[in-house]
Amino acid sequence: MEQALAAVFPNTTLQTCIVHLIRNSLEYANWKERRAVAAALKPVYTALTVEAALAELAAFENGEWGRWYAPIGASWRRAWDQVIPFFTFPSAIRKIIYCHCVEALPPFPPTLGYARPGSGSLCHDLPQHRMFAANASLSSRA
Repeated sequence: MEQALAAVFPNTTLQTCIVHLIRNSLEYANWKERRAVAAALKPVYTALTVEAALAELAAFENGEWGRWYAPIGASWRRAWDQVIPFFTFPSAIRKIIYCHCVEALPPFPPTLGYARPGSGSLCHDLPQHRMFAANASLSSRA
């Protein structure tokens, strides 16, 4: 996917979906411990810099939950090259781009409602370029 994206859009930054990385990480954890494991992972993806995030990941791996669920740290390390671009953006932007799912984005104005499909999951049914096009269309009317 990385090569195909670079061929069509050479200036594009490819990053992994942080929400899906967290969800996949929590699959390793016992159901009763998922909240605590998620809290232990939060400093990794909320760190201000790549270096701080890497230090937090090491702290997680050396901590109670990282030792108990070693595959979680390993999965973050495998995806680390696609996690790094996330930290180049300011924290205000990260809240919007941390997931490619439309459901995870902040709510859009009600006038954009017509651009959404009537039913089904929006995660993969609605490309974000349609939301952008609808937003651009409404902006040009104002």
